[in-house]
Amino acid sequence: YLGVHCDSITTGRWKAIRDLGVVAAFAPVAVYDRDVDRGERHDVSAERPAVVGYARQRLRRAVVGFRPGPEVDPAVLARLRALGYVND
Repeated sequence: YLGVHCDSITTGRWKAIRDLGVVAAFAPVAVYDRDVDRGERHDVSAERPAVVGYARQRLRRAVVGFRPGPEVDPAVLARLRALGYVND
């Protein structure tokens, strides 16, 4: 998956990734079967619509329950930015 802004949900077997660069209701969801595809290279969302539906539901609940974390010290934020962990 090549999206830059995305969120994901992982269960024991499945990993689903949603592109946040698209309106959430229409965002594509890529699904990977981690039991047979450890490198997560083959999107099986077309073959597994039930997994896509489950992932959409879980991702929607996660977004609704999201609360921002604590404020980050400006010096720490600058260091993380310099290391490439934060982009604006």
